[in-house]
Amino acid sequence: MAVVRGKDFKLYRNSDDPYDNTPTWNLVSNVRDLTRNVEKTLADASTRGTDFRQKVGTMKDLTVDFQMVYDPTDEDYIAFEDAFYDGDVIEDGNIEILILDGSIDTVGSKGIRFLGQVTKFTVNEALEDVGLTDVSLTPSYAPTNIPRRVHVTSPGGVVDL
Repeated sequence: MAVVRGKDFKLYRNSDDPYDNTPTWNLVSNVRDLTRNVEKTLADASTRGTDFRQKVGTMKDLTVDFQMVYDPTDEDYIAFEDAFYDGDVIEDGNIEILILDGSIDTVGSKGIRFLGQVTKFTVNEALEDVGLTDVSLTPSYAPTNIPRRVHVTSPGGVVDL
C-alpha cells in the first residue's frame, strides 16, 4: 500500500461556471493544513429484540477546513474571500472545489468534488507569525449540487466514482 504525504494532496478551484461540462481547475497552492471532515448522521433503529441501541446511517455531513497565508493579491485568496462576503447570493456565494489525493494529471488520484459556501473566513494576526486565514467550506444548496466522490481516469479527466 502506498503512503500519501499530506503535502501531496491537492485542492483545486473551478474558475469557470460551476458544474458545466468543461470546468477549469486551478490548483490552489496557498493552502496549509487541510482537513476534510465527513460524518454520518445516525437515526435510532433500536428494537425490543436487544438491549443494545441500533443505528442506521442517514445523511453525511461534509466540511473542509484549511488555512491560507494572508495574501490579498493572490487570485485564489480573493476568490474564497469574495465567496464568503457574497454568501447571500447563490450564484456568487459559492465556489466549486475538487480535493484529490494526488495531482489532477495523475491517473488513479481520487477525492471529492462539490459546490460549497465559505462559512468561515477568519484572519489571524499573531504577533510572531505571518498573517493566516482560517477557511471553512460546506456543500451549499443548488439544484445541480451533488457532492460526489471522483477519480482521475486520464490526465485532467475527473469522473464520478
